[in-house]
Order: sequence, then structure tokens, then C-alpha cells
Amino acid sequence: MPIDATVIVAGVSVVGMAVAAIPTVADALDRRARRNAGIDLMDQAQKFDFARDTIAGREASAWDER
Repeated sequence: MPIDATVIVAGVSVVGMAVAAIPTVADALDRRARRNAGIDLMDQAQKFDFARDTIAGREASAWDER
């Protein structure tokens, strides 16, 4: 029993779209990891600024620069 050409074309296109989506998904995961790392770095910088100000006797928030 031969397979209809429409079924073959549909199958090839579905496989092609799935393969094309792999880099998009990987890129999205990489962007999320980089964004989270940036947030972690900003959080650490804020903590270090607060510690520096506390040691210096200026107990101001790192975001409250006057």
C-alpha cells in the first residue's frame, strides 16, 4: 500500500520544524541563564555596597545615593 504524497510532505515538514526549533529553545535557555547570572551579580554588588557603607558608618541603602 503506497503512502500518499501529502502524508510524506506533512511528515517531512513537521520533522523540519522540530529540528529548526532546537536552536531557538537552546538560545532561550542560554538567555535565561545569562539574565539570572546578571541578576545575581547585581544582588551581590548591592550587598557589598551596603557592607562597605556600613563599615564606613554610612548605613544607607546601596540604591539610595544622596
